[in-house]
Amino acid sequence: MSKTVKIITKEVLKDKTKVDYAKLGILEERGEKVTDPVTGEQYFAHSDPKKTSFNAWSKKPWDKEGEASPDLGYNLEVGQRILGSVVTRRVTPYDMPVDPDSGEIRSVDTYSCLVKGDTDNAEEFEIAIERQFRANNHPLPSIEEEAKMEEEKLATGTALLSEKSKVPVAELG
Repeated sequence: MSKTVKIITKEVLKDKTKVDYAKLGILEERGEKVTDPVTGEQYFAHSDPKKTSFNAWSKKPWDKEGEASPDLGYNLEVGQRILGSVVTRRVTPYDMPVDPDSGEIRSVDTYSCLVKGDTDNAEEFEIAIERQFRANNHPLPSIEEEAKMEEEKLATGTALLSEKSKVPVAELG
């Protein structure tokens, strides 16, 4: 069954060119249906939800006057759902402000965003992930770039944990 995200907040604003857009806060409830091996009882095991936000414009830059085609989400209301998932991936490191007053920044190498689409179709959803990350100016690194990033982390002792095993990558051999 495909994943969905729930709209939990909506604020309509105007961009610099006076075009309306909606800033939508979303929540992806996570967990899975499990069966008790002793009793056979089925229940839903909850996990920490993922939250993020995205913008949906009232019209596209190329829309002709009077023929607006709003982004998915612009006409939706709080409580409604969108087909998709909040996806987190490793990306090329980028600087993120920590404290605007002091100018302190830190380098991060992960990025999360809403990827709209049918999560049950793995091949098509992976293409949607690549497109959305590229559209958000965080293209996914190539296999070679990923290997180089991992080497740099190993050299500095900050290797990420393997998602499947939760064992430090350096210990995987």
